[in-house]
Amino acid sequence: MYPRRDRHQQSKTCRSSVSIQSEGELVNAYFQNLPYMLTQAQKRVWANICDDFKSCRSVFRLIQGDVGSGKTDIAILSLLATVGSGYQAAMLVPTEILAEQHYLKLLDRCQSLGVSIYLLKGKQRKKERDEVLSALKSNDPLIVVGTHALVQVSVEISNLGLVVIDEQH
Repeated sequence: MYPRRDRHQQSKTCRSSVSIQSEGELVNAYFQNLPYMLTQAQKRVWANICDDFKSCRSVFRLIQGDVGSGKTDIAILSLLATVGSGYQAAMLVPTEILAEQHYLKLLDRCQSLGVSIYLLKGKQRKKERDEVLSALKSNDPLIVVGTHALVQVSVEISNLGLVVIDEQH
């Protein structure tokens, strides 16, 4: 097994990634519907992510910021760029409460754009869970928000293009 640094370097140079277009219809529509302008810091981070998308290689990026600094907008833009490019996108969060909050925010901001958005968590009715699992097995572009329930053996995401991990401290 490679030491951590070597694995990271190898993934930067050897592993190709999916092709994500950062200037698609969904991203443009999100910008048009946003009731405020992104801050300069958000614009800079989004530009860096767009460069990552163009590189067609696996990327690991850490975005830090205070609560309310706009990290979620950057995450949503990334998720929309992925869906707009024909892939499925996942947002992994540490708690069910946070999963529900992100899910509701995504519904509020993105459902009018025609994006399919799903929630997967540990405490969920079997019928709802089966519906989400079925959608994830399809190749249909979608966004799924979930807890550790996303990383179970029974979960198959067939066309995954991006994972956003929201880590609370």
